[in-house]
Amino acid sequence: HLLVAAIVLVGLLFLKVTFTNWIKAGRWLLNMAGLIEDQDEAELSGVPEFPVAVRTQLLVGEASYAIQEQPSYAAAFARTEDAVEDVLVQVGRGCGAAAV
Repeated sequence: HLLVAAIVLVGLLFLKVTFTNWIKAGRWLLNMAGLIEDQDEAELSGVPEFPVAVRTQLLVGEASYAIQEQPSYAAAFARTEDAVEDVLVQVGRGCGAAAV
């Protein structure tokens, strides 16, 4: 039984490594074709680097670290909440129309 378990384990590791490499190769090809943007190359706009944020007192404690509560970043989080709210409203309208 131990031999079978070892063979299964080696097989699973082989599949994981194989699929991981194929996915990396596929992402690289899509990036080269310009169909996706590699997250390593993506730049954040308007976000200071951590040492700059500390030095300029943009980040001074727990309250300033709660990024969701910062007015400067409200737009980044409002989109997700608005999108969820829009979907819920549409689903609610769909259920109401079907019930009538």
